[in-house]
Amino acid sequence: MANIFFLMSHTSHQITTFPLAKKLLRHSHSVRYCGPPVGPDGHQLQKHVVLQGFDFVPLDPYCQYQESQQLSIDRQAIRFQNFLQNLNDGNLYQNFIRNYTPDLIILDIFYLALVIPLTHLKVPVLLASTQIAGDKDQEIPPLESDLIPGSNDISIHTIEAAWDVILQKRKKLEPYYNFLRKIAKKYQFDFDRYFYRERSVIPFGLRLPELIFWDADFDFTRTAAGMENKYYLGNQVDLSRKEDTI
Repeated sequence: MANIFFLMSHTSHQITTFPLAKKLLRHSHSVRYCGPPVGPDGHQLQKHVVLQGFDFVPLDPYCQYQESQQLSIDRQAIRFQNFLQNLNDGNLYQNFIRNYTPDLIILDIFYLALVIPLTHLKVPVLLASTQIAGDKDQEIPPLESDLIPGSNDISIHTIEAAWDVILQKRKKLEPYYNFLRKIAKKYQFDFDRYFYRERSVIPFGLRLPELIFWDADFDFTRTAAGMENKYYLGNQVDLSRKEDTI
């Protein structure tokens, strides 16, 4: 079975996946990593992955879609525009799937929108998160806040207010959600069936299986609602990983 880890470049996103990747290899699965070789933050995905002995395929969702005549110092805006254009066009992902024919993609949750073209290409996708569950829960504050939950009504109201602040800010993302709906229709993906806003850290959630590379004991006690697709893998720090000593 051919497995591909499609990750952001952040070091923390890399090292938590190495134990699972090694287990897959021990069970005669093939493993590849893909993503931007080097992220805008300077984190080197390709270098660290190859150092562990895994194959790496460059695949940057933010790569330049076409020559831009716009002169701008807002590099983040340009990267996001490239992301949307590659998503709309689809050739970047279609060519990748055709060339490497994976049986499963374990997709970084920060690349959530890419579920749409990948699912259209008939590739099963598992989401990968390096944070505890971020779904809204009545008694659990959003991860962005510094609130500590209590057991009284004041705590519940304070937590609800913190979620309201986030969700109010998310209203500015309606054009983005509508764009994704349009793309999803093109790819015959039922976006609204899976979509929900009540998610912290990332701008929206999709009700799909999610591997959490973290120990459940570090999370707050949650209700069953919203957790049916979440799978905590426990401590995933690879203490035997090779480090770059240069």
